[in-house]
Amino acid sequence: VKTHFPFYILPENYQPYEFKMQMPVEECANMLIMFLAVYQADKDITFFESNKDLCAKWVKYLVKYGLKPGNQLCTDDFAGHLENNINLAIKATVGIAAYAQLLFECEESEKGGEYRKIAETFATEITIFAEGKTHLPLTWNSGEDTFGLKYNFAFDKILGLNLFNRELFEKEVDYYLSKAERYGVPLDNRKMYTKSDWLLWVARLTSDMQKRKALIAMIDDFLKTSPDRVPFSDWYETQDGSYHEFRARSVQGGCFILLI
Repeated sequence: VKTHFPFYILPENYQPYEFKMQMPVEECANMLIMFLAVYQADKDITFFESNKDLCAKWVKYLVKYGLKPGNQLCTDDFAGHLENNINLAIKATVGIAAYAQLLFECEESEKGGEYRKIAETFATEITIFAEGKTHLPLTWNSGEDTFGLKYNFAFDKILGLNLFNRELFEKEVDYYLSKAERYGVPLDNRKMYTKSDWLLWVARLTSDMQKRKALIAMIDDFLKTSPDRVPFSDWYETQDGSYHEFRARSVQGGCFILLI
């Protein structure tokens, strides 16, 4: 039976975590995105207001390190850590814009405008980098022979932040479909496995129902014919449907993204 070490019993100043195994850009952006999602759901800004100092620390980190992240862990790193991860830069950009929107809701329009401008500047740089290419590469310094699912665009669309143009989303989805195997589109060019939840986040990017159905059909095929008859795995091989370690994880809640 696997157990987790009880870190809570260690001395107060003990540092059990290695920085290289943390996800600072990922998690700072995640939290700001979720703060805005909570507000949009209940229209109560007091939760953000009571945590405003902490949110300010998170957004400052994103402004400093988010556009071209250093070599740090993120949720894309099944095939290893990446430096200059563009999908992570997209999440940071959306996180900054989410913070700006929360400030607007607090009637701090001047400060909100400053952060909105930063987010728009980041988004413009990403968009310009995509011009003349069939798709966005995996990282800022890799060529068009690389790719990765840019599923973090989904939150720009869902939260109504309008940082990126929809033509870019459609171009990305078109390229992913060109790389599809029987059971889905690989997470990135380094390996042939994928993530079911992120495939559906990608499906959320397109307004074309035929493209969306094509992505859904691959997951449907996996569920019906994969060789490993285990509870729905979110991490599996796109060519033969064999699964990797994960079974029925809570991240599969992300598969409901098309209902939002």
